[in-house]
Amino acid sequence: MQDGSIEAVNAKLTGDIFLPNGGRVIGGDGILGNLTASTHRSLLGYGQISHEGVGLYRGYITVELYIPEMFTIVEAYITLQTFRTRNFYMYPESIGGTDEYGKVQNIKLYKISNDIEVVNSTLFGSFDYDDPSGSEISGAFGADGYTSLTSDGETVTSADISNSLDKGFNILVLKTSNAIPDPESDAGVLQAAKETQFATVTLSVIGYMRSDQE
Repeated sequence: MQDGSIEAVNAKLTGDIFLPNGGRVIGGDGILGNLTASTHRSLLGYGQISHEGVGLYRGYITVELYIPEMFTIVEAYITLQTFRTRNFYMYPESIGGTDEYGKVQNIKLYKISNDIEVVNSTLFGSFDYDDPSGSEISGAFGADGYTSLTSDGETVTSADISNSLDKGFNILVLKTSNAIPDPESDAGVLQAAKETQFATVTLSVIGYMRSDQE
């Protein structure tokens, strides 16, 4: 801005428009925008393969976002929201069950290759028991990952992960980095119940979008 007026910007966006706080909304890189992708409420922590207490698997949440070639990435963040979750697990070796309000432990962020193989069964549907490994985005939620402080649910935002994103299709996964507890012991099933919550994930990418016109 100059003397309270906004400088003219031509159709090729070769000029700049600045806000009073110094932030630029239009410039040579395009128009400031925000790409977002959100998930539905899903299991984070552990789940049981059957209602009879046979087997545990690592619950994970996948968020996917396509970033156009004409988009210049400036910042990117993951927002994780956990919810108060009453976990009821059947004991594998006794009559009865656990009844625990969970708190997720050591949740980390991973980037998954686009060519990951997905297994589908015509009898049981999609297999989600084998969580994809991927490459960890180090420090997204601190060196040790995110651990919930309360079973009441809370919202936490990651560090800037823009350097880990690419133009095109991006697949990110959140899951615990802990080993799967022993599914054949009461103690293992109880541990899984204590470390499981439902959660949603939002990926926000801030940057500048140019048109395809020169």
